[in-house]
Amino acid sequence: MKATIAALLITAATVCQPGLAQENTGYSKVYDATYDYYMPSGPTQMRLSCDGMGRIRSETVMNGRSFVSVTDANQKATFSIDDSTRAVSKMAMQNTPGLPSSSSSQRVFLGDKMVEGRLCEGWQTTTASGKKSEAWIDKSLGCPVLMTLDNKPQMRIKTSSTNSIGAQYFAPPPGYRLVDMNEQVRRAQENAKKYQNGRNK
Repeated sequence: MKATIAALLITAATVCQPGLAQENTGYSKVYDATYDYYMPSGPTQMRLSCDGMGRIRSETVMNGRSFVSVTDANQKATFSIDDSTRAVSKMAMQNTPGLPSSSSSQRVFLGDKMVEGRLCEGWQTTTASGKKSEAWIDKSLGCPVLMTLDNKPQMRIKTSSTNSIGAQYFAPPPGYRLVDMNEQVRRAQENAKKYQNGRNK
């Protein structure tokens, strides 16, 4: 469950940059935006905030619980914050468990059009399995306006502003335990391999 939520948050936090090769333009402007976020269990609310210096904070409420993550383009990592355990889970932005690797997906520029009354540029991503997603980005503000998956809305903007929410919200809280999720996955894979090799003897 936590891995699925983390993957969804990373997706939402990174759609505002059309690709790492696009100079991280989605991280260079300050904004604070709220969204309707559509999940299989039903619609919920999401808030995305960018500090204009390479960091995006996402906060989503699910089943009455708040899930927070900070995507840092400078560190090329996403930090998921769990206040209940006072822990921060770190995951590399590329080849993150639960997300397609950059080498297994194709991005196509869709041009400009008006979406929700805003001039946007669009990007379509197709995964190796054929899943197609579209992200429409506000050209002035830099934030996502509409994201779809197989033509179904995933998130739609409600409000936006150019106000900063404060630098302290873009860093892991002091005193929280840091957990490297990529290292945990690597160790789990090694243990599974050792177990399988032991069974084959």
